[in-house]
Amino acid sequence: MFINNYNNLDSLFNFFDNSTYQTHKVIEKQDKFIIIIEVPGMAQSDFTIEIEDQTLSIKGKKEINESIKEINKTFKISNQIDIDKIEALAENGILNISLPKINSAPKKKLILVK
Repeated sequence: MFINNYNNLDSLFNFFDNSTYQTHKVIEKQDKFIIIIEVPGMAQSDFTIEIEDQTLSIKGKKEINESIKEINKTFKISNQIDIDKIEALAENGILNISLPKINSAPKKKLILVK
């Protein structure tokens, strides 16, 4: 199961948050999860995103109007996520991270009786 029987996706994914930016959302679609984080004033070059041991780490830092804005979010992800296909897009103050699910749907097979 992709979400390990948790009803609240937010509690499933987010287990550590130490950042200036607090607003994020986790959405489950049929084929993927999407993490959306508001990051006003930050660009794609301001971020480092890594995955290690089923942990997705998002870090970013930018000086805006003489103040430092930081993001440091860590999400525990399911082993049913295809880590080779994770994508991120930073645009218009929003960071979108797409986490595709591994296609493990049972396939139909006809077994011939001999």
